[in-house]
Amino acid sequence: MAAARRGSTSSAMLSSVPLQMLLCLSGMCDSLYFLATLLMMTYKSQVFSYPHEYLVLDLTLLLLMGILEAVRLYFGELAVKTIKYLR
Repeated sequence: MAAARRGSTSSAMLSSVPLQMLLCLSGMCDSLYFLATLLMMTYKSQVFSYPHEYLVLDLTLLLLMGILEAVRLYFGELAVKTIKYLR
C-alpha cells in the first residue's frame, strides 16, 4: 500500500485494492456458505428425524448471519469508497 509521509511534498492515494479483493472474495464465500448450509438443513430435515424447534432455530440463526454479513459487506464497500487522499 502506498502512503505518503507527512513531511513529503508528493501526495499519494491510500491503496484499497487488497481490501476490495478481500471483500469480493468474502462475499462469494459467504454466499456459498449460506447456500451450502441451507441445502444441508433441507437434507437433514427430509432424511433424518430433525426436531422442528431446532430447525426453526437453525434457520433463524442462518438468516441472522446472512443479514449481518450483508451489512458488514455494505459498510466495507462504503469504507473503500470513502478513502481520502493523503496530503
